Amino acid sequence: MAQQQRWISLAEASRELGHEKSYISRFYRRHQNEIPNGLIIGNETNKLISDDGIKWIKEHAKKEGVLVSN
Repeated sequence: MAQQQRWISLAEASRELGHEKSYISRFYRRHQNEIPNGLIIGNETNKLISDDGIKWIKEHAKKEGVLVSN
């Protein structure tokens, strides 16, 4: 039997990753065209993210604000 996907709020997922509650919400606003369909669902005010979505963000998030030398 396949494991059922867990869905949680973006704020709760942010805290699970050890960040402030708006971390995933900000990431989503900045990169919403890059995130595969079906990992985040909801309407304009309420969004939920799946376990696969959390995993995808962990794998694709880079430290923003870090200077890169050329």
